[in-house]
Amino acid sequence: MSATGLTVRYVVTSGDAHHLYLEDWLEEETFAATKFFMTGVKFPTTRNGKKLLAKPQHKVRIELVSLLLNPRWRTAPTGSVC
Repeated sequence: MSATGLTVRYVVTSGDAHHLYLEDWLEEETFAATKFFMTGVKFPTTRNGKKLLAKPQHKVRIELVSLLLNPRWRTAPTGSVC
């Protein structure tokens, strides 16, 4: 980020309406090194999800996860913000 000099490495989203703006984030130079974690349940079946996952340059930066099936996402450490 230009104001702080920090880099956004990960964006975790529930996939709800957030995915409607995901293409803007994927194409923004500021977020060129950012990995996006999206729900593997709904997002890949939506029109927008299919469109984004069909683009190889975007697909490599989107990781589909299931919060229910992946043990590392079931509980957050005390005091963390999710």
